[in-house]
Amino acid sequence: MIINGCGFFGRIFPSLLADIKFGLLNVLACFTLFSSIAMYSWQRVESLETMYVFVAFYGFFAGAVQSLLSALSPCLTADVRKLGTLMGMMMTIVGFSALTGTPIAGALIEKAGGSYIYAQNFTASAMMAAALCIAGARISKTGWKLAAKA
Repeated sequence: MIINGCGFFGRIFPSLLADIKFGLLNVLACFTLFSSIAMYSWQRVESLETMYVFVAFYGFFAGAVQSLLSALSPCLTADVRKLGTLMGMMMTIVGFSALTGTPIAGALIEKAGGSYIYAQNFTASAMMAAALCIAGARISKTGWKLAAKA
């Protein structure tokens, strides 16, 4: 409930930031990076109180990533006729990740003897790789200009 509650705000405020000030690619790259950092910090959760803090932050960041991802395809193509194809390609990759993520995490948990440490590192590293890919798309679109709205 906390992840979804915080995710509600994560779906609203970063979208406004992207639309009004910074651009979709900039905000998505940052929030994917923040989500990865939150996943890495999960390893340090040792009490119920710190779990609540982790869940609140992760819910906010993950909500932002979920809502901004579907708006990404119009940002990446100049030809509107290719928009459906690009969105289909993106969602195919997301579907493949969703299909394989759970069995991989299960195997990593089993390999760690019931500990979640390998699965946590795998998930955080995958999010970090996604943040780098999004940053690469941003650089490809605007160049190395730091203040560019993309």
